[in-house]
Amino acid sequence: MGYYKFHTVFKNWFEAREVCEQEGTHLAIINSEEESKALRKFWIPHPKLFDDWRNDWAYVGIHDHYSEGNYVTIFGEF
Repeated sequence: MGYYKFHTVFKNWFEAREVCEQEGTHLAIINSEEESKALRKFWIPHPKLFDDWRNDWAYVGIHDHYSEGNYVTIFGEF
């Protein structure tokens, strides 16, 4: 599946993508239920960092920046 790193400093999606690129990697692209479960292992036990909605969200490598509602990966794949 690969390697994962959980960042705890809040960034917007574009900043998160840039941090990953600076580290020579990319935001996670979830391709299977198995991978989703592996990522949850990072998320669930981690202490809550905020007192708001940010505890329930994480940025991943898909977006709809080109056309709202039409999601593609950071590599342009559908």
